[in-house]
Amino acid sequence: MRLVAADLVKNAAVYGCQEGLKIIPGGTLVYKTVSRSFGGEKKFESHGVDMKALQARVAKLAGGRSH
Repeated sequence: MRLVAADLVKNAAVYGCQEGLKIIPGGTLVYKTVSRSFGGEKKFESHGVDMKALQARVAKLAGGRSH
């Protein structure tokens, strides 16, 4: 469970950085270059986490909250 939570937090931070870089001219290109240099999504494959299934589960859990 900790690995899943850590991956979710990390993915949220990466997504935030990616979206933040979009407002800077050339920021998206810099992000893509850096992410390729660090291996991109290869880390997720080594954990055996099916990201699409995990995202669907998170969306389902978030959709159930009406508060």
